[in-house]
Amino acid sequence: MVSPQVVKRSYYTVVTANPYFDCALTFTPSMLWVVENVSQITLNVTGTVDISTNPTRTSSSIGFNPNTLRYGLYKLTFVVNLTFTDTTTRQVITRSSSTSSYLQITYTGLNVYYYGQTDLMIGSTQTIAMDAVNLSQDPDSYANLTRLSFKFSCMVYNMTSQQVVSTLNDDLWAVYQNESNRINDTCFSAGPTGFTLAEMISFDASHNFMTIQPRALGFRGVDIQYRINVSVMYAATLYSRLVTVNVSADQFSIWNDLK
Repeated sequence: MVSPQVVKRSYYTVVTANPYFDCALTFTPSMLWVVENVSQITLNVTGTVDISTNPTRTSSSIGFNPNTLRYGLYKLTFVVNLTFTDTTTRQVITRSSSTSSYLQITYTGLNVYYYGQTDLMIGSTQTIAMDAVNLSQDPDSYANLTRLSFKFSCMVYNMTSQQVVSTLNDDLWAVYQNESNRINDTCFSAGPTGFTLAEMISFDASHNFMTIQPRALGFRGVDIQYRINVSVMYAATLYSRLVTVNVSADQFSIWNDLK
């Protein structure tokens, strides 16, 4: 078993060796790093990483820019070559010494809805467009976000009583695609009569872009907050971001007239 240095892929990584020379001779040292892929199970070498363009490969500390190493386990070997001249024979002699350590590159994790506004105050004509793909970020620059399935959930929270006043909709798309289009199964169930769920919210073909129409909000009162959670499962880990939507007084006034 080894205890590797664990670093997230998006971080700048530095591994340092401390060579110590206990020698009275005059010598010329040269240093070189070798980086190899190894099996996480057997520790057998499975390949060599090309670091020929890494300017730190011949110094005692080697650095890796963010997102240059793939996920996995690496063996880093620091090699020191000493060249000196035998004072008796005048023969040039070279001696080598090396030491190895292990580096584990892991996922940084997704930033769901990273570029989106997460605390909204909506007005009477404001449509909320929630683009989970383009407003999310992978710091590792590795994941194809368009291939992921984001999920939108929703609940209604009373800011005055500090209580949840509607059940959590774990997956609004699942409710939306139901043939009966059951608006009563969503956090928009107290909405104005005469509208279907499809007229309240909509999704694009990928189901990763949800639009909430103005008519879907504002009918519960100005002390109500809609809490919409955007989530996605990636690399066996659930990532999420909460978006809160508060209702302005003019929006509530419009829907109050419709009741």
